[in-house]
Amino acid sequence: MNRVTEKPLLIESFEIEAIKRSLNNDFESGTSHIGYWEWNIKTSQFYWSEQMFEIYDVEMEPVFDINWTRKIIPEDLVTIQRDIDRLIHQDIVYHNIHRVESNGNVFKVRAFAKKFVNSRDEAIIFGIAHRVET
Repeated sequence: MNRVTEKPLLIESFEIEAIKRSLNNDFESGTSHIGYWEWNIKTSQFYWSEQMFEIYDVEMEPVFDINWTRKIIPEDLVTIQRDIDRLIHQDIVYHNIHRVESNGNVFKVRAFAKKFVNSRDEAIIFGIAHRVET
């Protein structure tokens, strides 16, 4: 299980800010229905915005350790793991719609991600996600 950090990893601050502006969503104020996440593959540091916890219906724990994959339908989790592995090893854009079960309800989440390399030559995956209205 990856440890979720309290602050964004910041691929490079100018890149994050440019991505946020291009999406035209206010991540910082919490008014967006799109969450974002960052994962430093080398250090295994993982960051989720507050919106990600809401999207996956996961409690924001004080120690920031979460196992959100338990909520994903097992067949969908296999696809996610395969596609994330491809994203790590290839220069592709990740796109997935998967089912999440929480409190007896099933809903869909759409996720996009892209791998970047920061100035320390570390691979960082930056992704966004939102619930799909059915």
